[in-house]
Amino acid sequence: MKRWASFLMVVLPLVASPCLGAEGTSNLAVEKTPGGAWIPPPGSAPDTGGETFATATVIAALPFADSGSTCGAIDDYTPTCAPSQAGDLVYRYTPGANANVCLSLCSSDFDTIIYVYGPGGEIACNDDHCGLQSQLDNIPLTAGCTYYFVVDGYSTNCGNYTFNTCMPPPPFFCPPGSQVEGEPLCGPDYIDNYNGGCSSNPTVFSDVMCGSICGEMGTYLLNGLNYRDTDWYRLTVGPGAFSYNGGAEIPSLRRFVLTAECPPVILATTNIDHEALTFTGPGSFYFFASSDAFTGIPCGTRYAITFEGPGIPPCGATPVEAGTWGSIKNAYR
Repeated sequence: MKRWASFLMVVLPLVASPCLGAEGTSNLAVEKTPGGAWIPPPGSAPDTGGETFATATVIAALPFADSGSTCGAIDDYTPTCAPSQAGDLVYRYTPGANANVCLSLCSSDFDTIIYVYGPGGEIACNDDHCGLQSQLDNIPLTAGCTYYFVVDGYSTNCGNYTFNTCMPPPPFFCPPGSQVEGEPLCGPDYIDNYNGGCSSNPTVFSDVMCGSICGEMGTYLLNGLNYRDTDWYRLTVGPGAFSYNGGAEIPSLRRFVLTAECPPVILATTNIDHEALTFTGPGSFYFFASSDAFTGIPCGTRYAITFEGPGIPPCGATPVEAGTWGSIKNAYR
């Protein structure tokens, strides 16, 4: 429930409007004047060649990768998910068929922002996804519409970037027989006294009983402020190497491994779905699972997490008791 870190992702629905094809979009926050010049969205700096929607680098087909530097670029566009007065660069793509795309700046060397303009304006924006770098997962694109992918920097940050289209995360599923989290559904003014860990008073954790857990997460308003449902788990293991992994219906699962109860001491962290975090026993470990955003994730959004390593039992296993043939016959007399 408490805001341990500030991670923001905004995904807005596409505006249902016809597309004009590869050379333009309808209702986009960029317009042509009668003289043919392009006007960027309000609040942007003057155009420069090669930096605007009009002169964006064209992506002919996916997958696509490119790299460069935003230092020296002009601040033409303004994202909604984080403050930026940094220079930005633009890529343009018009899909031939409906598709979902993943856009990543995770190998860049500065604090990045990535966002997408489509019909109606900005449709997706991300600040911090992989550390201080940015990534957008499963952004829906409509055939024949033109989209602009903007590489930007947080505040006034600039640097070397690596831009990749990446594969969408694997489909979400809960393994059969998984341990069910069982927390009540969050909602307005929700107080998490179920497994809020260090965010609850008193602290409370869910014990890991087997190798997979299916839970629910979401964001909500409490006293007029944005909060996210945080789920904390506890696992005690013997010697060996272990892993903690997971994914969610809406790819936004934030995870920590902690080596102390409260205050939390973070051993490893990620908000990249299906990226394994590793730790080494023996000892008691504490695990955090939540959305990486404080808004926009419906309560009841499902996630699945897995634990692997020596001594962690599989879920759904039926205990088998040793016995002689005589004792088995006697049990059925």
